Amino acid sequence: MTQSASAPLLRLMNAQTVLETVRRLRPVTRAEVARVTGMAKPTVSNVLQDLLDVGLVREVEPADGRPRRRGNTFETIPEAAFVFGLDVGGLHLRGALVDLDGEVRAQEAVRHAGLDSAELPQAAAELRDRLLDKAGVAAMQLEAAVVGVPGVVNPDNGRVWRLNPQRVESYQIVESLEASLGHPVRVENDVNLAAIGEQWRGLAADCDDFVFLSIGTGVGAGLVLRGELYRGRHGAAGEVDMPGDTESPAAHALQTLAQRHGLAVSSPEEIFTAAEAGDAAAQAVVGEEARRIAEYLIPIARINDVELVVLGGGIGVRCQDVVDDIRSHLRDRVHYPPRLEISALGDTSVLTGALAVGVRDCAARLVSSRLGPGAAD
Repeated sequence: MTQSASAPLLRLMNAQTVLETVRRLRPVTRAEVARVTGMAKPTVSNVLQDLLDVGLVREVEPADGRPRRRGNTFETIPEAAFVFGLDVGGLHLRGALVDLDGEVRAQEAVRHAGLDSAELPQAAAELRDRLLDKAGVAAMQLEAAVVGVPGVVNPDNGRVWRLNPQRVESYQIVESLEASLGHPVRVENDVNLAAIGEQWRGLAADCDDFVFLSIGTGVGAGLVLRGELYRGRHGAAGEVDMPGDTESPAAHALQTLAQRHGLAVSSPEEIFTAAEAGDAAAQAVVGEEARRIAEYLIPIARINDVELVVLGGGIGVRCQDVVDDIRSHLRDRVHYPPRLEISALGDTSVLTGALAVGVRDCAARLVSSRLGPGAAD
């Protein structure tokens, strides 16, 4: 009984592993798949045949042009399914549509005046529909949707606690979005997604232990340890900023600090611009900002001994001129100071992470639906 029950599960697990390997390394040979996955070559051959039969991979000509035995080189079929990713920001909705290979087919950013929780589902559906039209993709071809939100997402029920900036308590965002979009939705904390985005296509691609620190209207950390995102018991790991913290490097505290220095500015961007232009008061404020950022990073680095810190968010990406100052603070206060870099993904880090999660979920769902129990033979 145990062997019979486990065989279908093992088949699905092998298929998901092989499909992910083909997607990541495409085009790839049968022998390369066996080497990377550690599976026996006959097992890989059987799994690849299953994936061929259900239309998830296809045979291709070798990239180097050298003749090989037919069926020896494979790639995923990008049009097998599509993923919708959405970043719900304080001022923008950023959405994108990607195929199974993770290639962007359509992308759009929409500025808004402040969406409340009741308006979000409809706005998301309208953006999704525009992207489908641009890409010429039917809604029925969507296999996954992942949404990043600035709030704590409960891992047990998907509800959002303290959805910024409205501070909505226990908002049933998954149910609301699924009703509006008409298909399953996965909701994640935006900074956690930004960390995954850096891991997928950013500076942390080859790093197993790192933190993404987002500094903007608030401050949040996405912590990746041993290659996996760490969420914490309640999904609140990385919520390092508290409302009203006068020592925070977030926008509200930075502007208050600027006012104390006699700067008449309306945004953090103006502070950095003034500092770059040589304004002494602005430079003092930015220098203090570097110290505050370091104070947030020091306990994270001491406890977790991470290899890399990536700074992002609206303020974080403007800190290039004070990176050396932050590094100096870390060297003085941490036994093994992590490498510190500014995100190269800019304002797309959250969206990139949403797409990464969506492509992974999409592949797993396709394998389950096409090869799992109840699938047509």
